[in-house]
Amino acid sequence: MAAGDLVAQLYRLRAFLVPTWDFDGIAKKHGIEALRAADVSPATAAAAVTEVLNILRKVVRDNLN
Repeated sequence: MAAGDLVAQLYRLRAFLVPTWDFDGIAKKHGIEALRAADVSPATAAAAVTEVLNILRKVVRDNLN
């Protein structure tokens, strides 16, 4: 349930930022930085952020259809 809530928050943030900012670039950069600050390896942090962004893309696509 918590993961779904977080994806929903990202969805709302993306909808707000996309017209003006590079949401994917910002999310990737700051997501990796946050995970690295929590002592996650660079490869794992990058993979985790990529997967979350992939899930978010699927949610966006499903809501557009």
